[in-house]
Amino acid sequence: MAMGRFRRAGLPGLLALWLAVPLGMTPTAGLAQADLGVLSFVAGANSTEISGTIAGDGYASVFIDAAAGQVLSVSLASPSASVNFNVLPEGNPEAIYIGSIYGPDYVGRIAEAGRYEIRVYQLGAASSEGREASFSLAIGLNAVTLPEQEDALVEGTDFHATGALTCRFEASPDASDCAFGVRRLGGGTASLFITLPSGFVRQLDFASDGAVTAPSAALALSATRDGDETIVTLGADAEIYTVPDVVISGD
Repeated sequence: MAMGRFRRAGLPGLLALWLAVPLGMTPTAGLAQADLGVLSFVAGANSTEISGTIAGDGYASVFIDAAAGQVLSVSLASPSASVNFNVLPEGNPEAIYIGSIYGPDYVGRIAEAGRYEIRVYQLGAASSEGREASFSLAIGLNAVTLPEQEDALVEGTDFHATGALTCRFEASPDASDCAFGVRRLGGGTASLFITLPSGFVRQLDFASDGAVTAPSAALALSATRDGDETIVTLGADAEIYTVPDVVISGD
């Protein structure tokens, strides 16, 4: 398996990228591999862009250390629709974000401090036929900032309110409540961050006209009113959230 080629752009710290065999296979002595390393930022910097190339069933991994409560953002661009990325805790095969399902843009709040892996890979014929594809990743840590506003913050967070709301998932039928944090931006607009059972954080943005969007979701979204609540559905009932008006508007 050939090693990928990588280029860094505006990177203020150490970065190493590596290719490994697919999950479930054992590395062999002949595997070409770069030195492992971790993406880091110097003081005052919180984002960077990384470009590279992968081939076949190889994958490229970027590692980043994050503290609990920090916001990680990742955006993938590639001329090949077969290129995707996952985000997963280092050494844990269970991803907190699966790009092939949810799309090329991720924004999530880190639930537990540790080292996280951003893994770029190919699917389908591109993987099985050994095709080569270029990609770029825009990676940010704490890149989502809170605008100045009068609404008081919950101590120790950058949220104006935290709590639990009703949620249902096709993949986790036993789930009934999800923790949330909300940032109220004024004028009836807000960004709601909901932690799913998998640890993935779903962002829902509410506009002053009642429109709801999910920036990192590839699933179709619909929002309907039910009394003083908004019912947000993603996909064919894959994710359903019941959001009381008070969560968005406050008192």
